[in-house]
Formats: sequence, C-alpha cells, structure tokens
Amino acid sequence: MQADTRKIVQLINYFAVQSPFREITKLHMLKYVYFADRYHLRKYGRLITGDIYYAMQYGPVASATKEIIEFKRADAVEYARHYLEAMDAHMVRSIAPVDDKVFSETDREAIRVAQALSARIGDPVAYTHHFFEWAKHAAKLKDKKSRVKMSLLDFFAPAPQEFEFCVVDSELLSMNKEYCTDDFTLLG
Repeated sequence: MQADTRKIVQLINYFAVQSPFREITKLHMLKYVYFADRYHLRKYGRLITGDIYYAMQYGPVASATKEIIEFKRADAVEYARHYLEAMDAHMVRSIAPVDDKVFSETDREAIRVAQALSARIGDPVAYTHHFFEWAKHAAKLKDKKSRVKMSLLDFFAPAPQEFEFCVVDSELLSMNKEYCTDDFTLLG
C-alpha cells in the first residue's frame, strides 16, 4: 500500500478545521491521524492514509503525513498548498474547505471517532503511549532523533481496557489481521 497524499492532506485539513482558529499543532494532528488510522485498520482492515508508521519519542508518527504537514513531500506540496498553510515550525492552518469526497464512509467514521477521542483525552501524546504498537519500542526511544519502524500487525494487539477506543469483535479483528502483512502492505 502506498501513502494516499490526497487523503492525508484532507485529513490534516479536517483536523485543522475542527480546531480553534482553523489551526492545529503538527504534533497533535499526527496523533489524531494515528487514532483514525488505528481505528480503521482494526475495524476495516486498512489504513486510511496508507502510510508507514514509526515509533518516536512523542508517540506513533505516520511518515508521509509528517512530510506532507512539513511541506517536504514533493509529490504533495502543490496539492497541500491549496488547503494548508504552515504558520510556523509547529502549527498548520486550514485555508480551504475540506474536500471530503476523497473519504469513504468508513474513513469518515474513523475520522469522527478520532475527533471525538481527541476531545476527551487531554494529552494525545501521553495517550498514545498506552498502546502496544508504540510501547514495545519505548526503551529504544531515548532521544528526539530516535525512531523505530512499527509493524502494522502490532496495531491489532489489545490496549488496556480504559484506553481502547476501537473494540472490535475478536473474529473480525483476527480476520483483518490475517490480511495485514508485516511489511506494511495489506493484501487483497
């Protein structure tokens, strides 16, 4: 699976639009994208973004998403500039309405879940540290430059009950995990 730049730009745009003044910190936005992707992968067997995830000091980071929000991904810069504006090194602002036609109904569901979760959890960075897919790498992430490629298979591991926001029937979870490979691609 390859990163879907249009979906990523619109996902960033969506979370910016939902924030005060249509602005969002890059750090928080990366966590909200992770929440939406994690939900969608567990429930529907694919990521919304098609991105590759890395464990970093401040939680899971979708690689292409980070490059897009920093306007460093050549194949997305022109498209991104129609919808987003960098405020500074840490903030991005929406400058156009969200083109939600790029999203499927299940994408929209996952995005709404991520938005609702973000409104009730407080610190999204600390929240991401409760999930196995990040926590298994915590000891290796001593400084801000450290990163470890995450396995999508780990996204299917259960989280502590008080933190799991995507409870899926075990049979469906198992089936979705079967279609997921450890080299960051989804079969089918």
